[in-house]
Amino acid sequence: MTKFITFGMAGHIDHGKTTLTKALTHVDTDRLSEEKERMISIEPGYAPWTIAEGVRAAIIDVPGHERFIRQMIAGVAGIDAVMLTVAADEGVMPQTREHLIILELLGIDLGIIVITKSSKADDEMLELVEEDIREACAGTFLEGAELVVTDAVRGEGLDALRESAQRTALRAQLRTEGGIFRMPVDQSFSVTGHGTVVRGTIHSGTVTEGDVLYLLPNKKETRVKQIQSFGTKLPAAHAGDRAALNLHGISTDEAGRGTVLVSEITPPTKRLDIWMRPGRLFQYPLKQRQTIKFFTGTTEVTGRIVYFDRNKLEPGTEGTVYCQLELDTEAAVWKGSRFILRRATPPETIGGGEVIDPAASKYRFGDKTVALLAEKAKGTPAERLELFLNQSGPSERKAVKEKGAFTEEEINEALNEELVKETGKWLYTKHHLERTVRAVTAQLQEFHEAYPMRRGKDIAETAGSSPYAKQISEALIRIGTSEDNYRIDGRFISAITHQAHYPKEWEKRMQQVESALAEAELMPETFSTISAKAGIPEKWMTELKHFLINQDIAVEAADDLLFHYSAVKTAAGRLYDKYPQTLTLQDAKAALGITRKYLVPLLESFDRQGWTRRKEGDRIWSDPSSFV
Repeated sequence: MTKFITFGMAGHIDHGKTTLTKALTHVDTDRLSEEKERMISIEPGYAPWTIAEGVRAAIIDVPGHERFIRQMIAGVAGIDAVMLTVAADEGVMPQTREHLIILELLGIDLGIIVITKSSKADDEMLELVEEDIREACAGTFLEGAELVVTDAVRGEGLDALRESAQRTALRAQLRTEGGIFRMPVDQSFSVTGHGTVVRGTIHSGTVTEGDVLYLLPNKKETRVKQIQSFGTKLPAAHAGDRAALNLHGISTDEAGRGTVLVSEITPPTKRLDIWMRPGRLFQYPLKQRQTIKFFTGTTEVTGRIVYFDRNKLEPGTEGTVYCQLELDTEAAVWKGSRFILRRATPPETIGGGEVIDPAASKYRFGDKTVALLAEKAKGTPAERLELFLNQSGPSERKAVKEKGAFTEEEINEALNEELVKETGKWLYTKHHLERTVRAVTAQLQEFHEAYPMRRGKDIAETAGSSPYAKQISEALIRIGTSEDNYRIDGRFISAITHQAHYPKEWEKRMQQVESALAEAELMPETFSTISAKAGIPEKWMTELKHFLINQDIAVEAADDLLFHYSAVKTAAGRLYDKYPQTLTLQDAKAALGITRKYLVPLLESFDRQGWTRRKEGDRIWSDPSSFV
């Protein structure tokens, strides 16, 4: 398998970066007329470089002048390793140090130190320069890095540099080809007959000819018509590749430097949680809400910094600072995106770090917020999604992607790790389920105390009083039955230990009502009369009526008329024995000897229970097994 690695050629102005790049690749990366006239690099230059069989590389030659730091940052944003150049006749210079700090803050951890223009220094000078470099790199990722002495004009040291680059390439970690495709755009131009072409280094994922992509931050859809890498047409390009994409339906103005091509839209943001570390050259205090420049990928936007544990950042501050950025314009960033912060006046690199949450909320000043950001920072995307859902509540996938800036890959990862669950269209966590179960259990305890005669509470009503939206609450309630705290019977929910019963203080009087119905058989007084005689308060009468019906103790015959269930069942059995085919009103009256006042409601109760059905004014038996 071919391995692709991108080297950044960094260092102070006029330290031979462009000359060295040309010597290695035979490509002059200074393509602008102004660059050739002034003999300095203004924009990053790009060149392909085959360093060994199976190892392809690209060199990004970045400007070394302090006025072009923004272009330098955009150039090194996508590199895998650096060649830090130091001229033998000058040694370590200001931009050598600043470039080194920026690379370190961007998380670059692999590189080679290259001494250039060796013919301009004698052995003693070379020894002093090497000592100077080692001192400058002490404590950085280049401490102990391979050092190669070269002279590009004479061709000296180039083979040794290629060998060092090959060893470095073998140590470089391959970028992930799975997941969302992301390519920050660093160049865009128009080709006659083809339209817009954009170039960039692919940070993750894979793109193939014909793919639909989206341009962020404006979310415009486009299609890939053709893919090239340094002039060679390819069917696909992968993470780490330097690629040129011919796009359909996009203008060069829309796809300028700072835009990002992606295979899946995650919303751009203006508020993001970050951790940062101040750079070693940071000299002037940075006050609360002071204006900064935010660089990530090829994007540059202005904004303000918001602290939660201080009112200003002092030079010499060590360790990690957890804070927030409020941007003036939307930027496409993701969890883990590396960035650099700079000040416009006086111009200096403040520091850099990593995006914790690209969809941040407003927080209160204080240690609790700092602790929250620290917890979010150390979490995986799956853990961050779990935290996001615990804060926002159960959510649909679409809302999670739009409000939390999560990708499908991150959501699926969280599901695979079982930190997040999915039911229907809802994503939820263990916290949501436990909270729902606790809330339902408390509701049921209160409900059963207030209504001991009811079999349970309506599940829809219970869901409506739960902590989350009614639809997801009902789903969580049903899932929660596995906890054995409650049971669901049809549309009713009750505590696992609950059995409908008479309230203790009214138990004897309610039993009197039950006995009175049994004694009255098929000619009872109205239910309200019986209850009043037993001394049942009016507020309990309806509860008692439903209890008797739901417990199959009584049968509702009319509005205020109840028959004891055993009397109704006995009557139905007598009528079926005598008239097993068809039953008329006259037949029933003759057999039971009761008046129409009771007879009609009695027969209608047979119909409601499904024992009989009407046919041409008479009744035929439909389910005698229920009472025979």
